[in-house]
Amino acid sequence: MAPNETTHYGHIHGVPVGTEFESFDELRLRGVHRTSQSGIHINTRTGTDSVVLSGEYADDDDRGSQITYVGHGRGRNQTWKSVGNRSLQLSANSRNLVRVIRGWQCKSRFAPASGYRYDGLYRASNPRIATGKNGFDVCLIDLTASGLSLPSIYSHLHREFQGSLHCQGNTHLPRSSPNGRQTSST
Repeated sequence: MAPNETTHYGHIHGVPVGTEFESFDELRLRGVHRTSQSGIHINTRTGTDSVVLSGEYADDDDRGSQITYVGHGRGRNQTWKSVGNRSLQLSANSRNLVRVIRGWQCKSRFAPASGYRYDGLYRASNPRIATGKNGFDVCLIDLTASGLSLPSIYSHLHREFQGSLHCQGNTHLPRSSPNGRQTSST
């Protein structure tokens, strides 16, 4: 796959952190993740500008504002020679910020209930190869939230309010559940 010339680092104008999308196609059309299927937007010159966490890899580790992200290539040893994995490695070397999108299939308490959600900018670091849970070599990269990210907002609010219901006049504000989704309250 050739590098995509439409790489854009940072936030996308008009798409705030927390914006939800129904499909991969909508992500692509809005410019948040500019590929129709791959979880890594590939640019082999300057590195990826966006990744999607979709629950496809057993070694992905989503801790909210800290993520260990697995490169692509299932059922075989991964290498940095693969264009997607090379793009991840370049992101770590260039220190460019990467947009993180979580999909509903993601096996994480931070995943949206449906569709996809833009969760903020993360800094890529520490590219390495390790033996994965399936016995194959996997390319790993650490992603750390940089500034405003949905998991960091949730963690801050949870610590501050300890999950309690907050009232403002006669208006009851929704309370977040442990998975970060809002629950109704009356």
